[in-house]
Amino acid sequence: MEIEKMENRMKTWQKGYKLSNPSIYCMFKKCETTSSIKNKRGRDRKPKTSIREDFVIVRFAQKKNKISSREILEVLKFNVSALTVRLIIKNSRLISCIQRKRPYISKQNMANMPKNTGLSKDLISKVSRFWDCVLWSGDSKYELFG
Repeated sequence: MEIEKMENRMKTWQKGYKLSNPSIYCMFKKCETTSSIKNKRGRDRKPKTSIREDFVIVRFAQKKNKISSREILEVLKFNVSALTVRLIIKNSRLISCIQRKRPYISKQNMANMPKNTGLSKDLISKVSRFWDCVLWSGDSKYELFG
C-alpha cells in the first residue's frame, strides 16, 4: 500500500518538476533517511568565532561606530585577528570603514588664515594676461613643435 502511494507521488513529481525517475527516487530516499531534502553542510573551514562572539562584536561595533577593529579586539580580548573582526562586521551588513586621519587645525594655522584669504583675493583679481605667463606644474617649459 505504501509502495503504491510512493510510486504515485513519484509520478506526479516527475510530471510536475520534469525530473528523471532516478533523481526523484534519490530525493525520496533522502527524505526518508534525513527527513528533509536539503543538502548537509559541507566540510568547510570551521569558523574562528562562535555565533555568540559574532553577535558581541557586531553589537560593540553598533554602539561605538568610530572604533577600529583592533580596538574592538583589545576590549573584547578574543583570540582572532583584526581582519576577522572586519569580516564579521561586513558580513552582518553593517557599513564599516577604516577611519582615516583628519587634518590638524591648530591655532597657528588659524592665525595664518587671514593672510591666505588675502592672497587668494589678490590672485583672483589678476588680469588674464598674468595667468597666461604662469607656468603650471603640468606644463613644460619648452615648446617642442613651433
